[in-house]
Amino acid sequence: MRILSSEQMRAVECEALKHSQTYLRLMENAGTGAAKMIARYESPIENRRCVVLCGKGNNGGDGFVVARKLCREGAIVTCVLAGGEPRSEEAREMLRLLSLEPVSVLPLEEDRAQINLLLMEADLIVDALFGTGFQGALPDGYGFLAEMSNLSKARVYALDIPSGMNADTGITTGKCLKANQTIAFGCLKPAHLSEGAAEYLGEVAVCDIGIPEEAFSIIDDAVYLIDHDMVLPHLRQRPDDSYKGSFGYLLVVAGSLGMTGAAVLASRAASQCGTGLVYLATARSLVLPLAAHLTEQVMVPLAENEAGGISPLSLPELLPVLQKSTACVAGCGLKNTEDTRSIIRSIITNAECPVVLDADGINSVVGDINIIRCAKNGLILTPHYGEFSRLTGKTVEYIAQNRVALAKAFAQEYKVTLVLKGTTTVVALPDGSVCLNKGSNSGLAKAGSGDLLAGIIGGLLAQGLGINEAAICGVYLHSQAARLTAKRLCKTSMQPSDILNDLYLLFKELD
Repeated sequence: MRILSSEQMRAVECEALKHSQTYLRLMENAGTGAAKMIARYESPIENRRCVVLCGKGNNGGDGFVVARKLCREGAIVTCVLAGGEPRSEEAREMLRLLSLEPVSVLPLEEDRAQINLLLMEADLIVDALFGTGFQGALPDGYGFLAEMSNLSKARVYALDIPSGMNADTGITTGKCLKANQTIAFGCLKPAHLSEGAAEYLGEVAVCDIGIPEEAFSIIDDAVYLIDHDMVLPHLRQRPDDSYKGSFGYLLVVAGSLGMTGAAVLASRAASQCGTGLVYLATARSLVLPLAAHLTEQVMVPLAENEAGGISPLSLPELLPVLQKSTACVAGCGLKNTEDTRSIIRSIITNAECPVVLDADGINSVVGDINIIRCAKNGLILTPHYGEFSRLTGKTVEYIAQNRVALAKAFAQEYKVTLVLKGTTTVVALPDGSVCLNKGSNSGLAKAGSGDLLAGIIGGLLAQGLGINEAAICGVYLHSQAARLTAKRLCKTSMQPSDILNDLYLLFKELD
């Protein structure tokens, strides 16, 4: 599913005119589609009290269509006209058509007390004040409507974007309407996946407004939302005559004294994704304690340092296993020490297979970032905002507001695949493509969740998925398994190890 900026969307709508569309028809389609969705959500719509808030732009024109269509469905509709007469010819025509229906049209300046009463008594409110072109803060009159709508008990529907929100950033300055449902026209906009915008957006649904597929061809740098249809074709079938070598060999370099759980979670996640054989390379003294939790994995005992981590003296034992592996995951629970940095540098420069760097694998390259250019067969980095801050020198706050652009620039500059973890995870590819995954939940906000993700991605890599496909599929499977866990247990109490159990169900569901 595409995600387009407001500027890109305007270009696509303009291009649609070359393919037998008109702005008037697009407006009619948008309003009709939104009205159908609202009528379905509010069924039965007959005699429901509906207030449609319309601005003087084209978003207001969409609102006039919604008002007309809901009236014809039997709703009791009042339209509040904010800002005076519509600016565009198309919106003026939709207001003219609305005047032919039994719908009251009240100018905002006429009687605010009456409008306030209507909003308080409404069953539903439709926000068509401002669309995707909005920037800055709501003017006073619009701010009044936002404030009163937010106080109302009515269910609020926003057309394309809640009024008061920047469609490209999700940032609100001052007052903003809080929607229960946002109906995005044509495709998603960046704000629909903004981490700070959820409380204003409510549930987001996309409404087809009849833009021909050819019109989207002018956009060569679209962002895409990861969904089931994107992931399913890449998941391998398992022929009955297969053997373990058919599904790859993954080397997991993980764990140190006090952080053995990271090694367990990453290794088990890889195995449960179908990897043929998982090697866990870890400090020698940890092998027996870990063996109690890892019965299907092969242990690779390594020399250790005084801190209970892996020593670089173990490289003669580690590198031969790396050479026969089809993928490697390194960094989970290793600790950020000079020994770890030495080991990570050796893995990056010697691996003939693709490598996933997580946690202290990422921290180990902060002081020598150009080492990642030496990867021979592809590199995936899976930082959270704090780790990415250390990689880039940008603040966490700046990253949160510019995560897509920063992830894209980093992946292109260093020719890596970057998985920037968050409520909405960004997967940035070396060619400049970007995909977003929206399925995360707060149950994942616990230590160990990232180790699971690294293991899932590594397992998919080991089985032969491409670098980009493994990253995209991995973040989707991780979040969807967590969704099942949250449903089965609860977000508060669920643990990363619980998610492993739901990977079974997820793969069964996807088969």
